[in-house]
Amino acid sequence: MNGIIIGLGYMGKTHLQAYASIPKSRIVGIVDANKAQADLVAKEYGCKSSTSLDSALSTCKEEGTISFVDICLPSPFHREAAITAMDYGADVIIEKPLAVSLDDAIAIVKKAEQLGRRVMIAHVCRFMPQYDYIKNVVKSEKFGKPLFFGAWRQSEVPGWSKDNWLHDRSKSGGTIMDLMIHDIDIANWLFGSPKGFAATEVGHPNHSGCSHVVTTLKYANNAYASIEGGHLMPDGYPFLSGFRLVCEQGAIEWNTVHNKPGSIVEYSKGNAGFVSMENETPANPYLNELNHFIHALETKTPFKVDLQEALLAVETVHNLLASMS
Repeated sequence: MNGIIIGLGYMGKTHLQAYASIPKSRIVGIVDANKAQADLVAKEYGCKSSTSLDSALSTCKEEGTISFVDICLPSPFHREAAITAMDYGADVIIEKPLAVSLDDAIAIVKKAEQLGRRVMIAHVCRFMPQYDYIKNVVKSEKFGKPLFFGAWRQSEVPGWSKDNWLHDRSKSGGTIMDLMIHDIDIANWLFGSPKGFAATEVGHPNHSGCSHVVTTLKYANNAYASIEGGHLMPDGYPFLSGFRLVCEQGAIEWNTVHNKPGSIVEYSKGNAGFVSMENETPANPYLNELNHFIHALETKTPFKVDLQEALLAVETVHNLLASMS
């Protein structure tokens, strides 16, 4: 199955490395505005390089049908690249979020529906075993009905984006869109469509595009979620994330400080139990995610991340932003 990757930042290179381990996928074209970088990486991976998606789709035809385009561009460019790929006849995977603006997100969804193309948004947390586990706990009501989901995700001020585009809220959507949408999507995945929204944001005088945000979401089943995220931790602070799921008859916790990778702790009926899931999925969640994407295209089975769910995540962020005003 032939594909093209557009965008050679951190995520584009991460995806490219993952595809190299998936036998049924073959990257035949790489697109990046930096021609020297595109040429260098293309030579390493034995594929063609281009500085535009249109050019790549044209020059890679001789390799056979282009089945998919993987979009790893900064968020404001998702719409244009996705529509170009779908107009060509390719299916698409887009690094989260679907888009920053609602108009762009809805346009991508409508184009996919119009052309019958398949689009998956790369919400990678859904491909990590600890999040998959709590999804099954909620679905099965293992500990009774869910009451509360709390999640947190924090990092130092981002310095890894090209030209620091993550510091520009008009491009990144701010910390709540770029960072917290991971956990907002998980909360919606667990509980459905939120009905109540509240958010508080703290900024920094020297980092206008970054902030620390605390949110509350209320759901129709009377469950609540509290999501906290921050891009304001000092230099050298490790990337930290975690969650707590509280149900009627038990609770589950996981975090990147105290737990081993792919493990959680369950508390119920006076007991605490360590649950390991390390062998259930590949250690690399990006590989797991892209394996799923290729398999779903090949077998014509549903994506784990439904396009409407990805749109809901963007809508939820905008509703939280509106609650701040």
